[in-house]
Amino acid sequence: MKRCRWKIKIPSLWTLHSRRALARNTSANFEGIKITHQVMQHTHYKEFVRITCEALQLIQDYSPRHFQRIKRHVRFISYERLISGGQWNGVTATCAIDFSYFYPEFTSAQVAGDSSYDSYLTYYAGVLIHEATHARLKSLDFPYTKKTYRRIEHICETEERRFWWAVYEFTEDEKQESLQKIDLEGSDQFFHLSLWERIQKAREIIKGLNREESAE
Repeated sequence: MKRCRWKIKIPSLWTLHSRRALARNTSANFEGIKITHQVMQHTHYKEFVRITCEALQLIQDYSPRHFQRIKRHVRFISYERLISGGQWNGVTATCAIDFSYFYPEFTSAQVAGDSSYDSYLTYYAGVLIHEATHARLKSLDFPYTKKTYRRIEHICETEERRFWWAVYEFTEDEKQESLQKIDLEGSDQFFHLSLWERIQKAREIIKGLNREESAE
């Protein structure tokens, strides 16, 4: 008898719990992409929802190809506390965003009423595309290892820039200059963080949450 080659993946209880929590906290839906959160303190959450919708609309207007990638691979865009600005969670098909990394710039630009708000929005949209590209590569079985992560991050960074080019109509020379500025130092540092360093980062996040709660 031939052995069946297809394997049925049964979600773990933790995965099911996470998906239900994300669905329960969903407060907006953009073309089937759910915008939600996984934080106790909802600081700036309304702004996160509004700006995320604006970013998705910007992507849909200027780069339908990237928008379809997000729509195909991303089930949730979630405001979460992270040790980086963005992270892809393939288990729940979630693009996790720590909006506290982006919020101050959006606020100052919006209050001042200057054009830099559009630049920040384009940058934020690029981050969503970056994480969706991780999802795309994961779906193609590209492993994220010490040998491959720099190549993968370079691909994701390049996709960000291709979106910028669509919005701002870069010249060929400007495109090449933009690619040459790709800096993977941050990815190197993050990938090689020890368990203790990750714990320290988590402690810093918790302290920040406590300060926000005290301020309120």
